Amino acid sequence: MSKPQPDIKIRHAVATWSEDSPRGAVTAFCRKHNVSRAWFYRVRAAAAEVGPVKRVFH
Repeated sequence: MSKPQPDIKIRHAVATWSEDSPRGAVTAFCRKHNVSRAWFYRVRAAAAEVGPVKRVFH
């Protein structure tokens, strides 16, 4: 069974994260939203590659 994904609002906050956030902000965000730092940085990398919002049409 797959692990539940964080709310889209959390994913958007990560995708649009400010580059000049204060030291420790990522750790605090991850703790608050119960996500790992690895997940945070995977989402950031994906957002940098395809943009913060990827539209998928079927």
